[in-house]
Amino acid sequence: MTSVQQYFSKKAAYYDDVDLQPYWVFSDELLWHLLTRLALPTDIQIPFRLLDAGAGTARWSSKVLAHYENATADLIDLSADMLGVAKSKLISMGYMHRVSIQQGDVRKIGQISPGSMDIVFCLHNVIGFFEDTLVALQEFYTLLKPGGICAVMFPSFYHAVYFSNATGRSAELLRIQNDRHVRYNDDMPPLKIFEISEIHSLQGNANFSSVQCYGFPITIYPGMAETFLHGSTERLTSLFEEPHRSRLREIEKALCVQTSLAARGNNILAIFTKSPSM
Repeated sequence: MTSVQQYFSKKAAYYDDVDLQPYWVFSDELLWHLLTRLALPTDIQIPFRLLDAGAGTARWSSKVLAHYENATADLIDLSADMLGVAKSKLISMGYMHRVSIQQGDVRKIGQISPGSMDIVFCLHNVIGFFEDTLVALQEFYTLLKPGGICAVMFPSFYHAVYFSNATGRSAELLRIQNDRHVRYNDDMPPLKIFEISEIHSLQGNANFSSVQCYGFPITIYPGMAETFLHGSTERLTSLFEEPHRSRLREIEKALCVQTSLAARGNNILAIFTKSPSM
């Protein structure tokens, strides 16, 4: 078992507790805003097939299935423990007839036919745990239909520098400088980090016709407590009290769709498009 598998296997049973942390609840609202605006169909009745690559506990594929009653989803993840939680969740929601679940590596998905997916999700830090990022993107490209959309979240280089400074993790600044990786806390494996220019280079090398990058949240960043599944930074928790939270949400929704601000985001969401003529 790899270090990444071990890390997530230990967290599987309580991974969804992230939904109790104010910062990540707020961040997820912005991510859903971006996904529904940029990657998912505007007509909720349209049928489509989603690949959730690095699906974990099905936090995002279950949300898609709940919102789009004619959607189906294929889930793949390295962690059998995370997928076990996902399966229990999808059974309780009555969605198992609309999903396929497989344990495996998103860089080599053997059970899905090329050109069969309408949309690919690879969210949160999944892409950062692979050294061969291009291989994963090329696999997603192959599995997409012509005109398909691939939504990938990239860990941000600039946020890694900011966070390591803000939390006094000076050793991580050396890791960032020398290896282009970061550890946000001492429990997690090193995570590969990206600049916007690198994402644009990956787009061309993976043959996607275009990519647009978006950052979120733009104005508010997590503290050390938010790198664990339990606990919240007191200062941040107070910011998410009403009416300040609603005002901040509207500001962030307006900012996160501006591609010029992508590098300022805690996370970078890249929307890759496959040419309709391919």
